[in-house]
Amino acid sequence: MPNEAKNYTKQNLCRECACDNSCFQKKNCCPDKYFSRAYTKYKSVIVNYPASARMEKGRPMEYAVVDYCPSGSESDHQHQCEHETSPYDTLTSPPVTSSVSNVSYQSRHCAYCHGENETDLHEWRLTVDRGCMERRTIFYLSSHADILSYAQNSSCALVFSPRNDLQVIQQRDLTPEYRARCNVTGTWAEFNPDVQMACESSYDLTYRFYTNIFCAMCNPIELKAHHMISSCNVTGEWRKYDVSLEQACIGNPGFQMTQPYKNVFCYLCNSRGNTGRIDWDMYSYNDVKLTAREFISISKTYVYEFKRIDFHNDFLHEEIKMRVDRKRTTEQYVPGVVTINDKQINITHLLMKTLSVSPVPICDKTLIPPLARDYTLDNCQCHPQCMMENPCECCLDVALSWPTTCVKGNSNDMLNAFNGCHRTDNRYDGSPFYAALRRMCEQNISTSDQITVTSGGLTFRNIYCYLCNSQINITEANLEITLSPSFDVWGATIECSEELNIFYSTRYTDILSFATASSKCQLSFNTAKSFECPKLVLRDGPVRCNETNWLDVVDPAVHWACEGSHYNKYISNAFCLHCNPRTPLTDDVIIDKCDNSSIHYSSIYDEACQLFPDAVFTTLALPKPRIKNRFCGMCSAICVDYTCMMTAHSLDCTGEQGSIVVRPPLLTQLFRFYGEIADLDTNEQVSERVGFYCTFYVKPYV
Repeated sequence: MPNEAKNYTKQNLCRECACDNSCFQKKNCCPDKYFSRAYTKYKSVIVNYPASARMEKGRPMEYAVVDYCPSGSESDHQHQCEHETSPYDTLTSPPVTSSVSNVSYQSRHCAYCHGENETDLHEWRLTVDRGCMERRTIFYLSSHADILSYAQNSSCALVFSPRNDLQVIQQRDLTPEYRARCNVTGTWAEFNPDVQMACESSYDLTYRFYTNIFCAMCNPIELKAHHMISSCNVTGEWRKYDVSLEQACIGNPGFQMTQPYKNVFCYLCNSRGNTGRIDWDMYSYNDVKLTAREFISISKTYVYEFKRIDFHNDFLHEEIKMRVDRKRTTEQYVPGVVTINDKQINITHLLMKTLSVSPVPICDKTLIPPLARDYTLDNCQCHPQCMMENPCECCLDVALSWPTTCVKGNSNDMLNAFNGCHRTDNRYDGSPFYAALRRMCEQNISTSDQITVTSGGLTFRNIYCYLCNSQINITEANLEITLSPSFDVWGATIECSEELNIFYSTRYTDILSFATASSKCQLSFNTAKSFECPKLVLRDGPVRCNETNWLDVVDPAVHWACEGSHYNKYISNAFCLHCNPRTPLTDDVIIDKCDNSSIHYSSIYDEACQLFPDAVFTTLALPKPRIKNRFCGMCSAICVDYTCMMTAHSLDCTGEQGSIVVRPPLLTQLFRFYGEIADLDTNEQVSERVGFYCTFYVKPYV
């Protein structure tokens, strides 16, 4: 590393290494320490090793030995060291280890030309295979020539190995996929003899799929199309300017290994300073920190597993603040109103519209007027998790105010996720940060859109949907994200036919994007905590507002519920009936009040008739008059049996299969006060979902 780079903050892009003398035996030396000794290669010092021995025992053990003399050596030892390597020469001049330097040599001659003293050298022992040992003939031979001849004729294995008291470096027992030679991949563009020598040396502090970092350097990952980043802060991620780092980026040569960055210094000055390896399996990118495991599968594909993914808070802060638009009007909390894609949706109005036709289960009854609360049901789920598991079990107010969408899981699976912000109080009023969070949740404007998170059984389209639905502290001037968020990020597995450059990517999302776009990679997620997306609703009746062209003004809330809502897509399209009248409303005769002289008159119905809005549609054909709502119909003989407003029909909800379709109870029993509905048992066949909004749909006029 150049002098100007010596003060850089430590980045664990490579494995930890040591500089003390014990590192040679521990096999964790830093490169400069290791190569301060004489250059060594792993070799088996063999006198005779027949094919039968290779088949039975495999390759003999290899040890780090010096097999050359320094350049410029003029003694006779150089020739004997480097050229006299026949089986006979090996038998007569065995390998030795120096007790002073702890360096091993192929022969004494190699040791001599490296300045070793004879008194410090210790010979290795000759190992004879068991078959020759049992015959014992070899022990009675008196000359080296006779021993060699006998071994060759009798297929005896003769191999030198160090004594146990000698500090000799033994080759690691690595699996076959580890690469120990240069350009195995055929991607090395610029040959460097020093890198090749280092790769093929006995230096085996492993790096990824390579015996050492140098073998990785001469087997670079090929990036077919990329723009070389050869200057600092091209990514806009560099936070602490350092002139020496910038000079190192510009002044040092390029390496294929660090592409798309020119060299490691250019990589560092395009990151936030928190990138790199934290521990042996933990990595940090500009956006997240995670654990990563990589391996080569049985089918020879490269597999990368990412788990325990946590966002950097500073990254989230900057992403959100970057999208704050202080010129936009900030939203104010209004009970019964939700903001979705910058539109104010009046949920209370939609609840009243629905109640004007049929009793439905509502969780938060404070959203509707007190009188209207008497005409609701309770057999529903209030927790938003029902939107994940079975939307048909949700109360209507929950189903409308918790927007969901389908996100891609594994293969062709689509999974249910929240893609909107649900507010319950005014704590975020006037905050531009909350407005930015909501837009980042709803729209694809962040690089983190493809990272899905879960929390407590709920799945959120991205981290911003989680944040705007959690209890984070947001004020008009500041944004505070808890240091220990209670959410999990979908783990990911990437399997590729070619090696993937996951270490010189500044963002985790860049890796996901590459895997998604590449035809040579398959991306899958750990979606165990998520639920399948509901099937699309069966369409029977109008699917858009004003298909009849008889509405002069379309109710905006109903229009959203009919055409633009998750509710219409995944739960029910019944709201489309509220914006498709049978004839122009100005021409339609309507019964919108109770006749107090009628035998069907009731002051309760009269009050409800005035309170509930116009349902717009009816099942009655012309020339019969249209009824404003079910309560007005109760005052008219034409609608006393409720058939003017709705009919029982097949399911209009994507709920569980085999649900029982239930005919609505008689009106006189539906209109009892809250608290008595659950005791009703007037149907011949009763389901747990009696009166449940998505167990039936309303047919238009006939």
